[in-house]
Parts: sequence; structure tokens; C-alpha cells
Amino acid sequence: MHLKVKIAENETRIHTGDLDDSMATWMTLGDRRYHVRITPISHHRMNLEIDGRNHAFSVAANRDGSWVWVDGRTRLVRPAGDVAALVEASTTMRRGPRGVSAPTPATVVQILVSKGDLVEKGQEMAVVSAMKMESTLTAPAAGRVAAIHCNVGDVVSAGDMMIEIAGPEDETLDDPDNA
Repeated sequence: MHLKVKIAENETRIHTGDLDDSMATWMTLGDRRYHVRITPISHHRMNLEIDGRNHAFSVAANRDGSWVWVDGRTRLVRPAGDVAALVEASTTMRRGPRGVSAPTPATVVQILVSKGDLVEKGQEMAVVSAMKMESTLTAPAAGRVAAIHCNVGDVVSAGDMMIEIAGPEDETLDDPDNA
């Protein structure tokens, strides 16, 4: 995969190979090549082993780009082209239910779906407010709303799973009684 992204105001190119069965690949950032192994911890959190060193890593994507946390440092990674490839890449690294996570600490203003609803990729799912700014969070993939982990008025932390989406590979999608 080839991506061109902006981190702060600096534009850089990222190239990655396909993940192998051990969740390892290579990644080129700028002119430097790294060996990367991914260990999923939860929906939005993972451990990245980069050239033998472990790093705590989280990502939450929205229409402005992706908030990326590495070892406690936060960066907004914006597309220099189309963010869809970045969102798709993060989605394919995860297994099982996926969903909408809080991009920053925020207050839940609206929940726009209900458990059991069928949703399309890009559909508006929830609205959060942080520092007097509202953000609409959208579905990263199509599926069925499997669970809603927050209520209007709740304060959520960065990376908290707010709404889970069961995809086609999950049994609950085919059985509405389990939704």
C-alpha cells in the first residue's frame, strides 16, 4: 500500500507490504525501511514491534484524518490524498467487531444509530464535543450495530470504543436475534 500523508504540516510517504500470517510486514516511512509486527490488543489498540522495539499504538479515524497515538504522543495524520486508504488499512489489521472510537477525550452529544441497525461505510454514527467543537463520527465499514457502549452526556476517553459494528464475517450479522 502506498499513502501520502501530512503529519503536522510535513508531507511524507508511507509504503507497506502485505501482512503475513504472523502479522508482520515491512514499512517505509520517508527514506527509512522498518520491520513491523502487529499484535492487536483491542479494537483500536495494538502493540507495534518496530525493528525489535515495542510501542503502544492506537488509531481513531474520522473525516478529518486519523488521530494516532504512539507511546503517549499524539499526532493528527491527515491525508495528502484520500483518507479512505488509511482507514481501510487500519480496518484490515483488526479482526472481529469494529466500530467507532472516540478520537479525543469528549462528551457524547448524539447517538445516531440503535443496536441492530444496518449501517453503511461512512454513515454518521455519533456526535461528540471536545473543546467547544463538535465532530461527527462515521462508520469505518458496513455491518450491523452490535453494541453501543455510551449514552448521550457520557464523557469518553481517547480511543474508547463507543459503538461496535459486526461485519459480514461475524455470526451476529446474519442472525438478527443476536444483534
